[in-house]
Amino acid sequence: MSVRPLFRILLTLVGLFGASIAYAAPDKPVEIDGAFLDYLDSPEYWAIIRQRTVELEPPPLAAACPSVTPLRRQGWSPVEYPRWSREKHQALFGTWIERVVVDRCGEIGLRRLQVIARPMGDLLISGLVPGGFLGNLRLEFDTKPMVAKAAMAATDCDDLRSVYVIDTRVIDLPVNGLWHERWTVIACGTPDILDLYFKADKKGATASLTPFP
Repeated sequence: MSVRPLFRILLTLVGLFGASIAYAAPDKPVEIDGAFLDYLDSPEYWAIIRQRTVELEPPPLAAACPSVTPLRRQGWSPVEYPRWSREKHQALFGTWIERVVVDRCGEIGLRRLQVIARPMGDLLISGLVPGGFLGNLRLEFDTKPMVAKAAMAATDCDDLRSVYVIDTRVIDLPVNGLWHERWTVIACGTPDILDLYFKADKKGATASLTPFP
């Protein structure tokens, strides 16, 4: 089996099972342009991702270890499937999540980036919570305020701008739409560890600081 058909099968599996670990999967096109996949594997794209991974390292982590080194891409997940221009050799629209394996002062970690392809041909790249978080963008954005509030209360921190998620680890993999993660947060310089419980169904997903019944 060639790489392209295998990739399409993987996309189909994401569509079938994505709701169990996130909100609804994005609408799937008939196929992903092979030229776009080649671009994701190109030295040009890797240079951009490598640079932004370093630039977007959470400040508390960068302060403790200024020499984070991106090692390789671990894969990408579509949020809005990209539209590729063969004429311009660039993605004109689309949003996806990149996962990058890094070496942080001898410790291997995972960084997550949101990549938005804009009509002018450039890529807008922003940092997401690092680590193995299983949900999608909406679930992440819904969860972060709850996490920040809990961490600020636990550390007596009153400055939201000084709250950073520095790691997310899966403790229990999804079973029947339920899974458990452990998030490490730095709030006003003080670390806090939060256990988060997620529940998903076909309509969406929610997060809680206490286990679901």
